[in-house]
Amino acid sequence: MTKLNEPVTWYASVYSPERGRQIAKTTSDGVDSTTEYLTDGQYWAYKPITNPDGSKIAFFIVTNEMDKETGDVSLWKSKTCVMNPDGSDIRELTGDDQFNGNLHWTRDGTNRIVWFRITNHSGEPMDLSVVKIWRTTTDATPGDEEMLSDPNDPEYYREYSHSHLKDGRLFVLRGSKRHFLMTPDPVGAPKYEPIAYENDPMHLHKICISHDETKISYMKQTLEDLPKDEYMGGIVCYADFDPSVPSISNEVEIHEPDYHRIIWYSSFSPDDKQILYTDNGKVMLHDIETNTNIKVSTDDSLEYRYPNFEGSIK
Repeated sequence: MTKLNEPVTWYASVYSPERGRQIAKTTSDGVDSTTEYLTDGQYWAYKPITNPDGSKIAFFIVTNEMDKETGDVSLWKSKTCVMNPDGSDIRELTGDDQFNGNLHWTRDGTNRIVWFRITNHSGEPMDLSVVKIWRTTTDATPGDEEMLSDPNDPEYYREYSHSHLKDGRLFVLRGSKRHFLMTPDPVGAPKYEPIAYENDPMHLHKICISHDETKISYMKQTLEDLPKDEYMGGIVCYADFDPSVPSISNEVEIHEPDYHRIIWYSSFSPDDKQILYTDNGKVMLHDIETNTNIKVSTDDSLEYRYPNFEGSIK
């Protein structure tokens, strides 16, 4: 173990046999850590993200409990939720007729939550009948949400939302290898700008744009390996990002590919100098300047997913 000069704090979805999967806040100096649980409900909770001013945490819960049986999210039923940073005042913002997941906050001052919704018409495994992007507010009630995807697209046209920009645009994956910046407003008539990427065609996902909007981190997977497993063998990278073009360039891979481990889900530190990610359930810290990786989760009895720096925006 390596002791850090300054401790790091992150929110994550944490699994233990006693509690199941819950939202927790962990502070670590690389040698010792403390974990504070923010949820303790019947349903497992996923992907906590803090809004720009740090006053709210959005996350989702899986209410049909299929997450305890399969990783196939097309079979999950989930609700988008929001709470205070101390775990109080939990509110359910959507129903659970579909899978609602991969939440992100807007950065344009509107303080809204955006996610993609999977509607499985057949109820069969891996039926991604309809995948569209939706948005709501922190004071909404179920049914208030609005669809941002183009209503003129065919239902089978899949869209996955990711990180946002201050000007209101968001990174969107259309299909498995087409990357765009979407301008969602006015609702019902979105605009799409293709993103130039030097290694296309490639499947990029779990995208996070830095706070200064000059860098981007993501998990990449070759199209040849994608049908085998979306996560095993994926590589977490960061690169330069120019939203005016838009383009991704000068890519840096922060670890070697490994087809026996899941290495994924990155978050920039508030100063954009470090990146958190997980390696087989353990939280890792990548320092951009020194190009080094350090394990910062210290309790190996816990399994971490989706770490997000305190004070950072996904």
